[in-house]
Amino acid sequence: MKPILVLLFLIVPVQAQDDRYRIGPGDVLDIRVYNRPQLSREAVRVEGNGMIRMPLVENDIQAACLTEGELAKEISTRYARYYKNLQVDVFIKEYHSKQVAVIGAEALQDDDGGARIRPRFDFDRVAGGCLLARPPPLRSAPNRLGVD
Repeated sequence: MKPILVLLFLIVPVQAQDDRYRIGPGDVLDIRVYNRPQLSREAVRVEGNGMIRMPLVENDIQAACLTEGELAKEISTRYARYYKNLQVDVFIKEYHSKQVAVIGAEALQDDDGGARIRPRFDFDRVAGGCLLARPPPLRSAPNRLGVD
């Protein structure tokens, strides 16, 4: 099956499916750990690969594609090795990533000459972010695309 032609593609601004902002590369975070000022961090920039670093945590933490609450929970989980019931708050100080939706369809030709349409509804960040929704699977379509 090989791509034949690309039909309509639009790029429109969107918000995450649950209307909560998702952290992206370049965003600047303020991370506060209650009663542990040595672990709190101001102005933590999310790297281009979506990761951040925190003291005592061996590996980088994936921040991109998470909400503030989800990241706070992840940081708390990483510190559970050292502290019990740690309260972590994450605030976005600067927003630098943007979300877009790529909407359209691809026309594909089967090996037997039939046509298929693959709708495209990809929600992604402009700069290397996360895929929030996957495109639906291929579906058969009558040969009305002018594809022989």
